[in-house]
Amino acid sequence: MKPSTIPLTLRLYRRYLQAPDHPSKLRVIRFLERKLIPSNGGIFTVAKNFRMYLHPRDESEYTLIRTGLYEPLTLSFLERNVKPGEKILLAGVNFGLHVMLCSRSVGESGCVIGVEPQPASLRRTSQNISLNNLPSNIKLVSGGLGCRREIIPMAEAPSANTGQASIVLRDVGSHPYYVQVDSLPNLLDCLDIDHLDLMLLDVEGYELPVLEGMMNGPKPSVLVLEIHPIVLRYIKTDPSAYYSAVHKLGYECFNLYGETAKPGDELPENNVIGVLSKAAEPYWLSRD
Repeated sequence: MKPSTIPLTLRLYRRYLQAPDHPSKLRVIRFLERKLIPSNGGIFTVAKNFRMYLHPRDESEYTLIRTGLYEPLTLSFLERNVKPGEKILLAGVNFGLHVMLCSRSVGESGCVIGVEPQPASLRRTSQNISLNNLPSNIKLVSGGLGCRREIIPMAEAPSANTGQASIVLRDVGSHPYYVQVDSLPNLLDCLDIDHLDLMLLDVEGYELPVLEGMMNGPKPSVLVLEIHPIVLRYIKTDPSAYYSAVHKLGYECFNLYGETAKPGDELPENNVIGVLSKAAEPYWLSRD
């Protein structure tokens, strides 16, 4: 969908969001949202010319509506390093932007696996995939990664940001729902996938069990791992535990610019890049 085919009302709404603030702007924005945005969200064009259902009640979707951008450095890294025919796995799909970028990059001969235990995020990703003319190479898995096969309780995602759904970051409450998790080797075996070229791991504080479950079995040549300082404080874990787990798997750690990364470093977009010792060096971003 080209910008000109997006309803004029939504284009004007986006322009108003981008305009300078004034005392009554928030009140006007809320009025426009009630009148213009369907409950499932309006269709907007975002970075890399993808179309997405977006609703401003979700913080990340609001950012995409206003700026068209979300994790631009990470997306650029994926765009540089995901190649035709490759097999990619994303643990944590949010609203599907990274999944769609990888799908377009690997083409018909490749495969993209999106693993997500949160129904709202999985549904949103599926809706957004349907808006774009993508190859039939996406496998969306309703479940999560962990260290072993088990069923565990999970709280509902916060309505203000479904991408913050987490197995560990919030109290599951008296009526949780239960999700099945499994180790990466078991999942790949079930899907008849013999190897991974790249994996993105963003599971809101549950990364260490996933890394533990990767010890025996095929490992992706490149691992994109989120280490978020707010999440670390919440789960009372030092970043050195993440680095130690990654090194134990045989990876060297870098930031998105190819600079050696270590505990305590400030990571662009909170991502560390693990590269297996015998893997080809990725195409790094430039600071220029």
